[in-house]
Order: sequence, then structure tokens, then C-alpha cells
Amino acid sequence: MSTTQDELKQILLRQKAQQQADTEPDPADLRTEWLEELQALLKRIDGWLAPLRPDYLAVETGDVELEEYGLGKYQAPARRVRTPSGRVVEIMPHGRRVLDAIGRVDLLAPPWQAMLVRFEPGKWFFVTSPLDRGGVNSQPLTEESFFGVLKEMLQ
Repeated sequence: MSTTQDELKQILLRQKAQQQADTEPDPADLRTEWLEELQALLKRIDGWLAPLRPDYLAVETGDVELEEYGLGKYQAPARRVRTPSGRVVEIMPHGRRVLDAIGRVDLLAPPWQAMLVRFEPGKWFFVTSPLDRGGVNSQPLTEESFFGVLKEMLQ
């Protein structure tokens, strides 16, 4: 290769790298957006649970540490819902980077598990994969669907 061709190649490589940097979102911005989405989701859930507190449910707030490729380590908000009988449902963020979605939060009350998945900003869905039928079922997160899942988990 000639010197001129090498110089042109270097210019083109720099331009390509700049273009990629311009089109890839900044990890800090992605993390901030994800944490804001989590806060908004948990605020909705807290509002739905408020009429049941403190007589029927205790709701503990806290953080969990997550580590994701491209986002690094960060603290994410979580909830623990406890009934008077001691049953617990944990509402735990799983991560922003999940297959075919832009966020997942798990509701855990062993042996039960439910997944909230975000396919676009502000829109959450309960997603299930019945083992006996194959495929995926989803329903939008609403107050009614949330209490339906919570009831199933706490029975």
C-alpha cells in the first residue's frame, strides 16, 4: 500500500470510529434512563399498595447491586412486600439489557416467579412462558393485573 492510501485508510478508520461513537448511546445515559424507569415503576406499585399498608402489607424499600455489560455496576431500587403471615414477594430488577426487551423486573415468591418486561419506555408487561403450551403470553401491567399476579403468588 502506498503512503497516501495508508493515510486515507487512517482517516476513514477515524471517521468510522467517530460515527460509531455518535450512534451508540452513552452508558451513563442508559443507566440513568433505566434507573428513572425503575423509580417510576416502583412509584406506581407503591401507589397501588398504599391502601393496604400498614394493616395488610409491609413494604420495605432497598437497593440491589447489579452489573451489566455496557452499564457497569450500579445500585437499583427494589421492594420487599411482606404479609402478616410472613409470606414475602420480592420485586427485584433483573437488568436493562435483556433479550428482545429494554428492561426486566422479577417478582419472586418461591416457588412462584413473574416477570415484568419493558418493550418500550414506560410500557411494562407481565410475560409468562407456559411450559405446557409453548410460546409466550403477555399482558399489560395494570393495577388489576398486578394484584392478580400478587394474589396468585401469595395464596
